[in-house]
Amino acid sequence: MILLSISLVLVAGVTYYHYLQGGFTAVISAICALIAMLLAFGYYEPVMGMFPPGRMADYSGGMLLVALYGFRLHCLASDF
Repeated sequence: MILLSISLVLVAGVTYYHYLQGGFTAVISAICALIAMLLAFGYYEPVMGMFPPGRMADYSGGMLLVALYGFRLHCLASDF
């Protein structure tokens, strides 16, 4: 329940930010997010194969996916 509430507040905040910035900036941001998602899913399997299973084997996949997505989105968004 708490995670759902935090997620809704985060989505509402991002939506309000894009509302303030304008439509063109929101479209560019959505395209950057889509490209970052595709790149993250594309690189997920090869990069995950490089790491040996360890203590946090259950969490390592999710953390890697978030890190790949965040890094690519930051790189794409900083270009625009």
